[in-house]
Amino acid sequence: MRLIIFSADRAAAHFVEALARHSHSRVWWCLSWHHLIEQCHTVVPDLVIILSLSPFIEGLPFVEELRRHTLERVPIYVIGWQQSERAVLSLLESGVDQYMTFPISLHRLYGKIRQRAESLGVNV
Repeated sequence: MRLIIFSADRAAAHFVEALARHSHSRVWWCLSWHHLIEQCHTVVPDLVIILSLSPFIEGLPFVEELRRHTLERVPIYVIGWQQSERAVLSLLESGVDQYMTFPISLHRLYGKIRQRAESLGVNV
């Protein structure tokens, strides 16, 4: 499975990357949203995990851009600190497939990554 992680925080991205590698995933890490869009076009990921709400807060057409640069509808998971119902609904309405809050259960996140890998026929 091909997984792209977007995060300005390398330490947070490292935890997700370590989990993903246990599900036999190839992982790319992007620091900027421009790099993320570029990587989505080049790599054509099976899953995108975003560890930041800043692109959404800044009003960037984030999900639309990602969807334009992938051949199929790639699931987008966002992990952030925001817990208000309004923020969560806003993210889901923008096209995000899954929203999880920090502190995140690593077991739950691994389960989500593994579930996606298995749906693609990857033996985990």
